[in-house]
Amino acid sequence: MMVQLLIMGFVIMIPKTDTGTVICGIITLGINSGAYVAEIARSGIMSVNAGQAEAGRSLGLNYVQTMWYIVIPQALKNILPALGNEMITLFEGYVACVGYHAQRRYKAGSEYCGKDLSALYSLHKPCRDLSYYRYNTHKAAWHFREEAA
Repeated sequence: MMVQLLIMGFVIMIPKTDTGTVICGIITLGINSGAYVAEIARSGIMSVNAGQAEAGRSLGLNYVQTMWYIVIPQALKNILPALGNEMITLFEGYVACVGYHAQRRYKAGSEYCGKDLSALYSLHKPCRDLSYYRYNTHKAAWHFREEAA
């Protein structure tokens, strides 16, 4: 995924602003995750025995009814665990995007500090972003711990 982010960010889109960088990350993660989710759904549907669809057709159901009432409920038991794994991978990709974005801001802050010698202003935004991310991550972790107890 990191290679895809780098190719999208440095070859295909080449964002000029922070907003462009965020949009580039969203598009890249969306394309990557969409491809994996489509493959997960396809493999889950293919995992259902063809005899199940034939049994639905022999009962007088049309193709859509057979898929909706017979095949998809059986496929969901194979699809759901893989979708959970894909959600974790998507979150990891998001963290990689945030880490890259924070690294760029630190670099920009150090360049600004070198020009103007105002270190506090140049480090204010990256520190604020990282502290917000840490706070929300810990808040979510405590929320899940409280529900589990």
